[in-house]
Amino acid sequence: MRAPNTVTPFIQIFDPSLLSILAPNVTIRSIASNPGFAFAHEAPIYDAGNNLLFFSSSDGGPPEHKPPR
Repeated sequence: MRAPNTVTPFIQIFDPSLLSILAPNVTIRSIASNPGFAFAHEAPIYDAGNNLLFFSSSDGGPPEHKPPR
């Protein structure tokens, strides 16, 4: 489910109750990227007390660091 009035990229919602706390015109923007591999896309958490943003990746990093499939 997408948040109302969204375009790509969008915020994916798995529990409709999230809509009760989102602003009507919620937005998403990239704050970090690496064109070499997908990163920073898993469960970002903002720690307001320390003004820090934590995020992780399950992608495994650049192709040279991935195990063969």
